Amino acid sequence: MPDVYNIKIDRDTLHERLNGGIPKGSVSLVEGEDGSGKSILSQRLLYGFLMNGYTVTYISTELTTKGFLDQMRSLNYDVLNFMISRQLLFIPVYPLIGMPRTREDFIERLMSAKELFKNDVIIIDTFSGIASNQTGEQSILDAIYFFKKLASTNKAIILTVDPEHMNPELLKHLRTTVEIYIRLVSDLTEGEMTKRMVVMRFSYATDFVGNVTGFRVEPQVGLVVDITTVA
Repeated sequence: MPDVYNIKIDRDTLHERLNGGIPKGSVSLVEGEDGSGKSILSQRLLYGFLMNGYTVTYISTELTTKGFLDQMRSLNYDVLNFMISRQLLFIPVYPLIGMPRTREDFIERLMSAKELFKNDVIIIDTFSGIASNQTGEQSILDAIYFFKKLASTNKAIILTVDPEHMNPELLKHLRTTVEIYIRLVSDLTEGEMTKRMVVMRFSYATDFVGNVTGFRVEPQVGLVVDITTVA
């Protein structure tokens, strides 16, 4: 499947719900409120990319390097060797010790750091965490244009967003601009939290794409597709 970045791993069937992988030349938006599963989906996609031999840059606004490694290990998505071999470049917005770095000009600094964008796939979790600290809307619009231009070089860009932490008009613009738009929803049903991945748009699809996919998270297993909640 040469036109996608393959995400297949043996332990789950997520690839069967998402076209076998993420199309090359695409920008993806994963939207969901806090606790809906944005990070676990991003981390599962990351692990799939790495296991299939692609290079990835992962920018996190929530985890330190140690926190990221611990989190991935708890899901049995161990990525330490990928980091050592430089197949994975992990960039924490927060330093290991001390207060968070100022993020007012982070988008500008991000776009100027060319080394970050040499890899096949770039994941920013969360983009809203960066955008919400910008003083002007133009820098965010510039970033969206930058990501679109970058994707045109056969890369895949994945942005996660919490709609409660982003300007509604800018979010609306982002939704209409991306090739892939996935909305994550979580509900409390009979005392248990259920999570669903709703595909709102999936351009360039060459294989099956499920409209709705339920999933859960299990320690030492990672993301598990819930076959009772698929459509």
